[in-house]
Amino acid sequence: MNRLALSAALALLAPLPARAADPEAQGGTEISYDHKGQVGLHAQFGTGYRVLFPYEATPKVYCGQTDDNSPDPREVCTGRSPFFTEIGLSYGVTSGLEVLADIRLGLEKDFEPLVGGSPPRAFVLAPGAKIYIDDEGSTKFFSTLQAAFDFTDFGSSGADASTDFAIRNVNGLQIDLHKAFGVYFHFGETIGFVRWLRFELDAGIGIQGRYP
Repeated sequence: MNRLALSAALALLAPLPARAADPEAQGGTEISYDHKGQVGLHAQFGTGYRVLFPYEATPKVYCGQTDDNSPDPREVCTGRSPFFTEIGLSYGVTSGLEVLADIRLGLEKDFEPLVGGSPPRAFVLAPGAKIYIDDEGSTKFFSTLQAAFDFTDFGSSGADASTDFAIRNVNGLQIDLHKAFGVYFHFGETIGFVRWLRFELDAGIGIQGRYP
């Protein structure tokens, strides 16, 4: 009986076997994180430079600057794009492909209308897809293709179209610090067609959280 009690006591005092460490749970930049099946939430910030060309059919549309000495009655407007934030959702369809949708909100007001009225703030919805060019490690290059629906209200500037349409591409470098989150740097190009012909370049930084 004493031997049985002694054996039971030794079994209780014996250390439990160590569990294998979960490298993805601990994080690190030397691990390959797979986004497949994960839902992501991201936020990014940026600013840029744009060129606006009003169409000949709409010469009265004001795009932010005047030039009385220009031989062309249309205005060609150049300048910095207002600071913005973009908030979006994504889903990892495969290891190298995510579907996503962004909402851009202007942190700054845009140019003031020539005839009065409040300057608008950007409001843009951009669904699309994100492709990871190299998804073998925690550092990944990516590229997106998105359709941008621009609801920014330029009605006070003479624009007839309440919604502009554009094609957007974003390229960048993402650094996954953990299975659940990463940071990235992005550089984007946008071409708009409806209100005016618009060429825009922007850049910034973002963060992405993912689950599970």
